[in-house]
Amino acid sequence: MSNISRENWFTTGFNTNVAESAHALSQRYGKHLSLVGAVTACERIDKQFFEMRRNVLNFGLSIGYAKSTPARTQTNLKRQKSGGSKQMPATKI
Repeated sequence: MSNISRENWFTTGFNTNVAESAHALSQRYGKHLSLVGAVTACERIDKQFFEMRRNVLNFGLSIGYAKSTPARTQTNLKRQKSGGSKQMPATKI
């Protein structure tokens, strides 16, 4: 009964995660804003998003430190030092 194309219907997620995160982000700079305040807040959010995206693409810097390559490397080094690292079985080539 929807006017959404079949292709868009099946490529869209079947949960509300995106909507929930967008809702939380939309209220980051407050609620009950004037029209000018809401537009300004949206502009700030958009600038932050595109700056983060640029950093990820150009420099490989992840948005969250815990997910970044340096953080994973540091965690792996600590694990190897403590002996908590599992040995990977040798693979045949």
